[in-house]
Amino acid sequence: MVQVNMQRKAIVQLFLEKRELLTGQRVRRDGTNIQVGGGKGKSGNTKKVASHFEITKDSLQKVGDEGIIKGWTEQHLNMTQAVHYNSETGTFKVMRRGVYFLYCQVHFNENKTQYVKLEVSVPKGPLLQCTEGYGTTPAAGSHQFHFLKPCQVSGLLLLDKGAELKAVTGKNFSLQVSGKHYFGLFK
Repeated sequence: MVQVNMQRKAIVQLFLEKRELLTGQRVRRDGTNIQVGGGKGKSGNTKKVASHFEITKDSLQKVGDEGIIKGWTEQHLNMTQAVHYNSETGTFKVMRRGVYFLYCQVHFNENKTQYVKLEVSVPKGPLLQCTEGYGTTPAAGSHQFHFLKPCQVSGLLLLDKGAELKAVTGKNFSLQVSGKHYFGLFK
């Protein structure tokens, strides 16, 4: 209950900060911003900011000793890039300050542990965390996919330019080869 209240408080704070950022902006009917007092020229058209990454069969890597999930490949969007991915460290660097909706999902191939976990760490910010508990033997009898265990997180975050994000799990956990793994965020 305390964690839920803290999340609610953080979301309200993000909305208040977003409102402050929007002060002095006008919006056209089509949703594009008009900068008041100068800005991006007469048109006011700016690209949306978003990034989406997936782990494919070809890019799947073993989870490292630090538990950082690596092997993300960017899915190109017709939008301004929100983050830059460093494939060596497995970190995402935020390109522009702002309020973002962040989402991440991974599928684990685990039949040895009773739980799986996924965390997206944000410097000086809230931790997005998923911990799912599972029995080692299925209650309804064995089926061929009892070892597939998904975990997903999402949330609104105020991110500073240069902030480094990373998706982290247990160092001994294995990702499902054919699972749907994604990480993304948008303004």
